[in-house]
Amino acid sequence: MPQVIAETTAAVPLQTRLTSGPAIVFYIALAKLAIHLYGARFYGYFGDELYFMACSNWPGAMSTSLP
Repeated sequence: MPQVIAETTAAVPLQTRLTSGPAIVFYIALAKLAIHLYGARFYGYFGDELYFMACSNWPGAMSTSLP
């Protein structure tokens, strides 16, 4: 009986672990993260964001001009 238990708990081969379903999902998520981090370098402020940031300095003065 101990021999049967040892055979069923053998380690999964590396190639099977690298191509399993969860591993492939992890690779896709990692690729998406890399693309988002690469694209985030080029993100800047848009004109309306600067306008809203300027309006936040004087909340009562320009509140009627906000959309």
